[in-house]
Amino acid sequence: MFYPRNDVSANSSIYISEYLQLLDGVIIKKFLELDKCCLLADRYILAMIFTYFTRAQLTPHEFTPYNFFVALHLAHDIEEDDEELKRASVIFALHGETACNCVDNDFYQSFLRSRNILLERMKHRALVSLGCCLKVIEMYPHHSAWLRFRAEVHAGANRGYMPKSIHGASEVNDICWNCNKWKTVLNN
Repeated sequence: MFYPRNDVSANSSIYISEYLQLLDGVIIKKFLELDKCCLLADRYILAMIFTYFTRAQLTPHEFTPYNFFVALHLAHDIEEDDEELKRASVIFALHGETACNCVDNDFYQSFLRSRNILLERMKHRALVSLGCCLKVIEMYPHHSAWLRFRAEVHAGANRGYMPKSIHGASEVNDICWNCNKWKTVLNN
């Protein structure tokens, strides 16, 4: 089967409204509200998730909170490589609004299998260009999802493998009130 290289096509405009409805749903909306600094889901990560959905050719009924968190986890694998942020996506996928710090190993293994299935459905095309993200954002530029800019103290991709002297965001995380609030929610 032939898959076009252009990720943002006429078909994408049909699905963007479904995707934005998913973001406006109770579970994702609560998740985004808790992510005050947009560390877990800024506008570019949200655009990446939509691109993943279209690359995997998910149908609108597959636009679910669970698949959102699976794609979020994959996006963090690709762009951020921060285990704590990836863990937060798994915890929220399992517990939703009543996020707690426990994740059943069976659920986690199933979650990782779902991530791998998504990656296979995308033909292993997990990198998303800035240009592609901007095309997604331009479809509905005034939606609140696209107004999610990462707080300046956390700007840039969070590369977990970089030394702390280069990786400035880690040095600031401990004093960020919003992030501490997020960690408090996860540690209850």
